[in-house]
Amino acid sequence: SKDVVIMNTIIKDCWGDGIYVAGARISTNIMIDNVVCEANRRQGISIVYADNVTIKNSIMSKTKGAAPQAGIDIEPNVGQYASNIKILNTKFLNNTGPGLFVFAGTGKVSDVVVRDCVCEGNSHAGINLNGGNPALPERNLMNVRISNVVIKDNPLIGLYIRKADNVVLDTLSITDSKQRAVEMTFSKNVVLDSIVVQNVKTEAFYMEGSDEIRIKRAKVLGLSQTSIGWQVKSSAKVDIRSSSLNGGSIGVDGKDVGQLSINNVVFQGQIEKGLSFENVSNGIITSNSFENISKVPIYLNKSDNNTFKGNVLKNNSFSANNQFSQITITNTSKKNLLSENKAFSSVQSNKPKHIILFDNSTSGNISKDNVFEVGSYITSPLQDDTGGLNQVN
Repeated sequence: SKDVVIMNTIIKDCWGDGIYVAGARISTNIMIDNVVCEANRRQGISIVYADNVTIKNSIMSKTKGAAPQAGIDIEPNVGQYASNIKILNTKFLNNTGPGLFVFAGTGKVSDVVVRDCVCEGNSHAGINLNGGNPALPERNLMNVRISNVVIKDNPLIGLYIRKADNVVLDTLSITDSKQRAVEMTFSKNVVLDSIVVQNVKTEAFYMEGSDEIRIKRAKVLGLSQTSIGWQVKSSAKVDIRSSSLNGGSIGVDGKDVGQLSINNVVFQGQIEKGLSFENVSNGIITSNSFENISKVPIYLNKSDNNTFKGNVLKNNSFSANNQFSQITITNTSKKNLLSENKAFSSVQSNKPKHIILFDNSTSGNISKDNVFEVGSYITSPLQDDTGGLNQVN
């Protein structure tokens, strides 16, 4: 079909899909405006083989009965594609599957725009972008832009991204996800800008197997005591900047990561660690603030060739007196540079034993031009247990 307009319509209680855009030949120039798809069995709308589809001013709700049970499902068959899809000012409410489901496991999906939408109470994810099997070399899901979207009250994940390329997310609010706010795996070239996350149970942002990820102007609030702000695993070229994180157990938990950059981030109120690195290399950690951390603001384990410069440690509220160090370098970590960091005295009753600790397995680390204010430690500003294998001044 082509040049089709569906508007001012209510479609409900269908055995399959409310609207099905597909066929042996591609459908083009489809407009769906002011349509309610309610309580349909499989999807509110399916887009299978189409180019230039606009859905706007609509409501997709209460889909239930046969998987995927999404409000809208963009899912090409083998050898088909969906491109130039716009979803504007639309609500996805209380669907048993995702609110919006994009699946490119068998065909290509590209150039999708989602703007000014609300996803609330959907049982899997508010938005699910799934590029299919990560073991396959081709990338079928690319060029997605999501902006000014509210995602809330999801029993599982707010926003799920798997094997996607060139995705831009800006001005999103993700609230009350029972697990993760954002889960991203096997993706690359993803930008997250101005994301507000509140009240999640596990991680605000989870990234694994992903490269060239940029997060800026994120604000994370209301984490539980066991939550993690950013968990980054087996990834490379991840950049987090100009953001803030309040609460939780760990601010950034990095494991097996190369080229992790963290700049101008405020870490506040974590009960375990601000940064926790294991096998992280070639990172650049600059101009961050660590405040009211209960145990270790910066912790390195088996991590090499990272630069920590111009970070501020202030008013950290250690759970025990004269026990922890503000920066702990341990377990064979080597060739890390600590420069121009500042530790200020605290009004808290418990103080750290040291500002910087190199344990006896470390080597080749450099500490220079750091500033330790009187009253910011109890035993000594710097402790090198190697007896000289690290360079300190």
